[in-house]
Formats: sequence, C-alpha cells, structure tokens
Amino acid sequence: MRASIVLAWCAAVSRIHQVIGSRGIEAFNKATKSMCDIKEGRYKRYSSPYALQSPSELRTVFDTHLLWVLEYLELLDSNQHDRLALCFTIRNNCAHPGDAPITEANLVSFFSDIEHIVFRNPKMRAAEAVHAVQVTAS
Repeated sequence: MRASIVLAWCAAVSRIHQVIGSRGIEAFNKATKSMCDIKEGRYKRYSSPYALQSPSELRTVFDTHLLWVLEYLELLDSNQHDRLALCFTIRNNCAHPGDAPITEANLVSFFSDIEHIVFRNPKMRAAEAVHAVQVTAS
C-alpha cells in the first residue's frame, strides 16, 4: 500500500508538471515572483521566486511550491490545494520509515483525492491534449 501511494503521487506530480509546461514555464516563473510580492492574505508567506529555463527544471521545485502556484493560477481552489497537501503528507509518511499505519481507508481517501483533484479535474486536463499532440508528432 505504501509503494502504491508513493507511485500515485509521482503520477500526480507528473501531471502537474505537464499542466505547468503546457501553460509555459514563464507563466510559472511570473506567478512565483508575483506571489512573493504579496504581503497579506493567503500567499503572504510564499517566498520562493523561480527563474526556470525549461519544463524539465520543474523537477527541482518542491511539491509544496507547485501546489501553491497551481492555486495562485486558479487551477486549484484552496480546498483542493489543502487536500493535495494532505495527500503529500501521506506520501511522505509512506516513503519514510515510521510507525504510522497506512490503512485501506487511508489508501481509498488518497486515491480518491488524487483521482478527482488531479486526474479528473478539467483544469488539469489541458496538458493531456498537448502531450498527446507532442507524442503523435514525434
């Protein structure tokens, strides 16, 4: 069960990378810089501007930062962001030694959130079409 959670999180982050890549890496960079300028409200603590040059550099971005940017770009709402942050915590619990059990209920909840918030979210599907076209053209 632990391994399936880790792998599912990897798939979700891959989709997130595709979505950001389809919107353009400059949009991501611009969003992170704009978020750093906000001094009040939900984004006031965000302090990580990025100047990535290519989508492959997204691999260097912390998953938590990706979630903040997705919310800022209105690809996720605050509730979806919070739920994915919980999924990331479960992923971390599964990937690192510890005594916290992973039950079937945890597994079902995790997969339900990933499925609906990432893979079935219409805002996160834009990258599928772009990726399919790129693969077909190759």
